Amino acid sequence: MNKLMVGLAVLCLFTSNAWGQSMSKQYDPGYKKRQSSSLVQDKNFYLLTLFQKIPEVKTLLTEDKVLLEFRKEKLETIKKAIESGAQDRAGVVNAFLWSDEEIRQIGEHLKGLSKKESTLKKLFQQHLQPSGTYQVWASLPEGEILNKAWELCAKGINHSIQVYGNGAKPLYPAIDSVTYNVENNTYKNTLHMWAREVLAQAEKSELFFDGPLDFAVSLLYLNHRDEAARYEPMEILENKAAVDFIPSIHWKDYPYASIVVLGAGSEMYGVRLTPNGKLNLRIAARQFQEGLAPLLIVSGGHVHPYRTPVCEAIEMKKELMEKYGIQEKHILIEPHARHTTTNLRNASRLLYAYGVPEEKPSLVTTNYRHSDYVGSQKFQDRCIEELGYLPGKLLERISPTTIEFLPIVESFHQNPYEPLDP
Repeated sequence: MNKLMVGLAVLCLFTSNAWGQSMSKQYDPGYKKRQSSSLVQDKNFYLLTLFQKIPEVKTLLTEDKVLLEFRKEKLETIKKAIESGAQDRAGVVNAFLWSDEEIRQIGEHLKGLSKKESTLKKLFQQHLQPSGTYQVWASLPEGEILNKAWELCAKGINHSIQVYGNGAKPLYPAIDSVTYNVENNTYKNTLHMWAREVLAQAEKSELFFDGPLDFAVSLLYLNHRDEAARYEPMEILENKAAVDFIPSIHWKDYPYASIVVLGAGSEMYGVRLTPNGKLNLRIAARQFQEGLAPLLIVSGGHVHPYRTPVCEAIEMKKELMEKYGIQEKHILIEPHARHTTTNLRNASRLLYAYGVPEEKPSLVTTNYRHSDYVGSQKFQDRCIEELGYLPGKLLERISPTTIEFLPIVESFHQNPYEPLDP
């Protein structure tokens, strides 16, 4: 298993209840997230976006002598690597990486600052806690949360730089790998030019992390890996009709809150919906027509085959409307999930964010072979391995194709080790 994923699993497993019971109600669905110029950044590294966008926090960090020294050393390392030659790809790319010791020292320093600076206490109360972004650690002391959140961001930055700058293998190479040949001279020159641009902008900023952060986000951008930002903001675009409908639902009229329909990706370009994907929709449409739930959540992103232009959730929504005559107001898309683990995690996020009663179970519907897997110990083990927690609580199986499901608030926890759907 990828050592980064081992770290994430250990980090989360020992600070959360693996069976998906919410340890905190601090998440606030009414919280409005701050935004940088990059939604990909915000979804992967929200702590750093807050550092940039909360003026009093930014002032605190840019006036801190210890952090300014880290900034100075990092920029000097980057500048030296760039000046060493355009063909040294690894040298330039690696200059942007955070060392384990840098991560540790900065984390300890931030932890210390949090104990004495009221500005950071406000950051927790007004942003980190209500955002749910680091929800797995909600029961820890504030300083420890800040330390762990910084560590997650720094190692997430390193992960994107290694994968999309050095060509390292991600957890799922077949769908998430670098777009170009990193040994090609054109790509080497491209990285060198981007590094120069990033350095020039980082020299204008007093924030200690801006150079590596910008380089990581730029690598995702130049590799066309913007999947995390697509279709946003969903609540005023593809999901608007359903979001507007939700407040009028009489929940007592339905045994379940929603039907989460899992996708089934293709390995052939040009295939809009696979045979198994169509089967999943047929089963779910019948359940909806039987009145089991007022909402359908179709889940699946741009996944198979590699860099496909087809989004499973978009195509599933079209099929439900065109073939089964289901009104748009009953359909929520979840167009980012790349795995079964994140199908459930992202569905949990939507159910909380859109104000669906959290105590009312939903259904997870798919073909019976896939459903067997979802209900297995193997699937639970995979969730712990890759996410660090179970992204929902599975209850009773009501049929060979369908399991009851309760969302958990820990599902809001960011995972920048999977930057295409963090």
